[in-house]
Amino acid sequence: YQLDTIVMTADTTAASEIWTEEDFAAMNGSSDSYILMQDLDLTDSPRIEFNGTFNGNGHTIRIPFSEKNGMFTTLGEQAVVENCIIDYGSYSSANPPANYYDDDSGYNFGGVALDNNGTISKCEANGSINLSRYYSDQNVMIGTFCVANNGEISYCRSNVNYTIVGHQRAWWYVLSGIGGDPWSEGTIENCLNTGDINATIHN
Repeated sequence: YQLDTIVMTADTTAASEIWTEEDFAAMNGSSDSYILMQDLDLTDSPRIEFNGTFNGNGHTIRIPFSEKNGMFTTLGEQAVVENCIIDYGSYSSANPPANYYDDDSGYNFGGVALDNNGTISKCEANGSINLSRYYSDQNVMIGTFCVANNGEISYCRSNVNYTIVGHQRAWWYVLSGIGGDPWSEGTIENCLNTGDINATIHN
């Protein structure tokens, strides 16, 4: 099961080309079609909202372990994100990341999107995330491809290794190899998680 065996040839004749981080940022709020022409580093790029079609074209997109920066906040019902290789790199911290939205929602991390109402398909994710002392009162929800999945995730593969050491003061820790909190109503089909998921919660 390799990404290159499931990537389909898409009709890209009407797709606008994405070459840079600035090109990606300009997609914010769009419902149009786009195709990535080279590898992209979105480490310092704010997440955007999107309701169009984004074809990663088999290229690698580097994103951070962050609510603020990365690919998408919300994917609309018509959104399609496909053929992307997501690289998280190696993230390790002894402190919990900040809740960027400064509210009581806790910390949420979804690689492709925080909230998926569309389709994420034929994507692969690689990397390692180690939170060695996540002693936080806030809830934690982490999904490799998204946090809330009220759309569809299909033919995706995660090779991401997770290790989290948490504290019982939080109401819940949700850690998903593919994506979707337990309250999501979307579907996950024909996906594979090969990464290790290790969680230890202390009193």
